[in-house]
Amino acid sequence: MYRKIVILGCLVLGLLGAAAVGFFIIAMGEMPNLSIEQFSQISLEDINGQEHSLSEYAGKKVFLNFWTVENETSLSELPKLQKVYDGLDKNEYVLLTISSGQSRRDAKELAEQKGYTFPILLDKEGKLVRQLGLRQLPASFIIGSDGKVLLKALGPRDWTVQDLKILSN
Repeated sequence: MYRKIVILGCLVLGLLGAAAVGFFIIAMGEMPNLSIEQFSQISLEDINGQEHSLSEYAGKKVFLNFWTVENETSLSELPKLQKVYDGLDKNEYVLLTISSGQSRRDAKELAEQKGYTFPILLDKEGKLVRQLGLRQLPASFIIGSDGKVLLKALGPRDWTVQDLKILSN
């Protein structure tokens, strides 16, 4: 009898866990399955012409955010990312944003107008977004110091420094 109760309890917990995971995936939206190799190969110029490669941030926790000016929800997330960037320990964390479909001049002008100081990398023609299979922006990724993708989030979030610390540990 005890064995049946334990097995039934495990089944119920398993179903509840599967439901919770299913809800989380639905809440995040459809995200492509991305490998660390795809991320480590990313190399883009920023709005100042400096080349950035994710491989140069090995050993650090990386917050990567893809956005576009064509989407108001992407733009609404940027002031929150500035607050996160200001509060991050730069020895442990890297925050990189990737502007998709925007010229260097326009992205730089936006950053100057709004006072954004976080790195803005350029995917001018949206090639990287298409290559990664991102169908909606903003899209964010947290990559652990070991290089593993810890979180994929589709759509805007109210990011905080505390969120990154919790999610990247």
